[in-house]
Amino acid sequence: MLGVLLCFTLLFWEKVMVVLVKSMKNPRIALIKTSIMAGFS
Repeated sequence: MLGVLLCFTLLFWEKVMVVLVKSMKNPRIALIKTSIMAGFS
């Protein structure tokens, strides 16, 4: 169970990193990402 959670977390952070890289090239995506992060916290 813990292994599945760890794997999911790693996949999630991999997607976050991809979004971060893309958002550096596209300001609009950066705004969306910020609103999503605010929604999580």
